Amino acid sequence: MKRQQTPVGRPVVQNLRGSLGSHEVGIVVTSSGFSDGAREEAQDPTKAPIALISGQKFAELLLKYQIGIQHIDRKLYRLSLDDLAQGKLQAYVEESDESDS
Repeated sequence: MKRQQTPVGRPVVQNLRGSLGSHEVGIVVTSSGFSDGAREEAQDPTKAPIALISGQKFAELLLKYQIGIQHIDRKLYRLSLDDLAQGKLQAYVEESDESDS
């Protein structure tokens, strides 16, 4: 696994393909993107197939097919900005100070 911020280029696809045995296929997953050269190389019909998947698409596939996913229930709170108006907030602070005494 390698983090990369620049698009994956043709050499990455070529290196992967070179490491494949007969009747094997390859997959490149990246959090960045793919260069036009990488796409052309991956789609060459005369060579072993290489799939190119963005990190976003990979995450979507894991969620869709529930692979390596564990559901955790969490409570979600929404902050109401109306309640944070200065006058209301000051009243809450004063009320809290009086109850602590």
